[in-house]
Amino acid sequence: MVDEDERQPLPDPVSGTGETQSSWRRLVHWLQQPWWQGTSGVLAVLGLVVAAGGLVVAVKQLNEASGDEGAQSVAPQTRPIAESGNPPDRGCEADAAAGDVLDSALFVEENANRVNPRLDFGEMNGSAWYAKREGRFYYWGRAGNDTPTSGGARLRWRTDALPWHGCAVALPANEQGYVRTPAVATEMNGRPVTAQVCLWRDDPHFEQCTVALRTPPG
Repeated sequence: MVDEDERQPLPDPVSGTGETQSSWRRLVHWLQQPWWQGTSGVLAVLGLVVAAGGLVVAVKQLNEASGDEGAQSVAPQTRPIAESGNPPDRGCEADAAAGDVLDSALFVEENANRVNPRLDFGEMNGSAWYAKREGRFYYWGRAGNDTPTSGGARLRWRTDALPWHGCAVALPANEQGYVRTPAVATEMNGRPVTAQVCLWRDDPHFEQCTVALRTPPG
């Protein structure tokens, strides 16, 4: 669908381009001929002109609509943030202390904040969320599908002293709701945590991730 602000105005017959003005002058010249002087003749010509113009506009809009039908609106893709040598992520709770990683079911999303833009592509949809619990901020990710498609979400975290860790949750193709990753604190052992939420599809494989997420304000 073409945005209202992006639609081009119809050409003005007086102030339009040279080609438009030339066509308009020819039409006026024809109307001035004796065989078009009758009122019925003038009305007939004007009716044909209006009908033709409407047909052109209608065809153009139909072509634009059909061209956009298969378009896919996708937020700019960010790949998983890599380290030198691209080592595999460690386990979710490796190197974490008690309270650093929680079950995200402890958080009510109605009282949480979603990070925008969301992660949406093809049949998959997901997002990153954060909320505060007992004085600490936590991030988690969730994944869902619009049609039966398997995939999942993962929350990655690291500190300046620890490498990337991965907290993944699988999304079965027949899942009717959302699945959620574990929730990870934005600070561990006095060090700020960098997090990233990724959404993936199994077949064909595709993954989309957020930018680096850090402790939100407040």
